[in-house]
Amino acid sequence: AIGSGASAHATGSLSNVYGPATSSEYLALIGHSSAMALETLPALQEASGVDLLHVSRPGLRVALNQADAQGLQQRVAAQGSAEREAMKWLSGEEARRLEPRLSPQVLGAALVPRESQVDSYRLTLAFVRAAESHGSEVWQREVLGLVEQQGRVTGVQLARGQLSCPNVVLAMGVATAQAERWLHHPVPVRPLKGQSVRLDYSGPPLGYHIGGFAKGHLIHRGDGRFSAGSTEEEAGFDDRPTEAGRHEVLEWAQSVMPCLQEARVVQHLAGLRPLSSDGLPIIGPVPGLQGAYLATGHGRKGIHLSFVTGQIIADLILRGGTSLPLAPFLPGRFAPASALGG
Repeated sequence: AIGSGASAHATGSLSNVYGPATSSEYLALIGHSSAMALETLPALQEASGVDLLHVSRPGLRVALNQADAQGLQQRVAAQGSAEREAMKWLSGEEARRLEPRLSPQVLGAALVPRESQVDSYRLTLAFVRAAESHGSEVWQREVLGLVEQQGRVTGVQLARGQLSCPNVVLAMGVATAQAERWLHHPVPVRPLKGQSVRLDYSGPPLGYHIGGFAKGHLIHRGDGRFSAGSTEEEAGFDDRPTEAGRHEVLEWAQSVMPCLQEARVVQHLAGLRPLSSDGLPIIGPVPGLQGAYLATGHGRKGIHLSFVTGQIIADLILRGGTSLPLAPFLPGRFAPASALGG
């Protein structure tokens, strides 16, 4: 069903400050998608009639130890010149002046002028409804493979019948790895399990989206509930919520804001994110099979990068190329050495 995979449980955080600065191309991709989201969300909500629960606030990326503090300071310094002027490193005392409920364990924080959060399931549903309003048809069918002729896609093989088409985009989340045999090309995607909880808390609303360095978030959602998470677990295809996951999430949230010990857990979510073998998204044409495209492997940034990924795929199909940074994310990077002449 629509939104039944990772987008059913994802946090929906659109934050440019996330973990180490891996590459300038990846940072550019994230920043471009953030800008696209801010432009797109109001029109998408109007076109679909779906309330996205979009909340835009400043962000505080907190450090609970010296390693995270150092990493965050380096991350702030790695931004472009305009962003570096906008972002600011705060001491723990300065951060607590902005949000007095922060724990004394918070050694410092990166202040981000604006971060957004949406309900990920509603966003997915809104994309579908808006597409349908523009003439798209949504078929929910079992797909058994691709139909090809002389190195080109000509259709999709369904459990009952075929669908003829000159282009196919495989955006199958954690299931994309099974398409290797359809594409005759590696698709190294594995599940990264994530668990989060939603809380009812009677205290004053948060004025900031709060997050950790490499993981952890505490967000006051548009429906009034607090979202806390998320774990990162190598658990295969086991997507069941666990007590250990719940404990890990609550322990982190309460170490950041001890007052949340009074909060009540009203929902415990778990799901599987598609993570590529090198941690970067897999976006673009599949070598050796004309008309086949991949859009997968986004890890924890799938909702965030959905905007720019859609634009890239549309550019490639409709225009034959894109001005957006793409080289590090192409599927061809996983081609066997023999296919490259090595």
